[in-house]
Amino acid sequence: MEIAANILAVLLGLMYLAHGVMILQRHEMQVQNAGTIGWSWERYRLVAIPEIAAAIGLFAFFWNRWLAAAAAFGLVLLMIGAAILRVRVNDERRNIGTDLTLALFAAVVGVVQILAI
Repeated sequence: MEIAANILAVLLGLMYLAHGVMILQRHEMQVQNAGTIGWSWERYRLVAIPEIAAAIGLFAFFWNRWLAAAAAFGLVLLMIGAAILRVRVNDERRNIGTDLTLALFAAVVGVVQILAI
């Protein structure tokens, strides 16, 4: 179980670290996302903070699986919030589905982290 927990934590952590860095680098796709949801760039770029913090927390499984689980469950909340926001602005269904899929993946990672303790 520990190997699966480690692999899943690293995969999820890398995904959110990469996404957070894309936001900080003002990647064109992220600028479009900000426009789609109706947020200013200054507000949207703040999303990188919890994403990168969660990635760091996920990498903490080396020292503390509870912290990694908490980071994963924090991402669940973040992604459910993102999906709700997308529903409110009538964004494409595939984007809403992606957010909910990522929330489910983060929930699985959180549960596996706890089971690996």
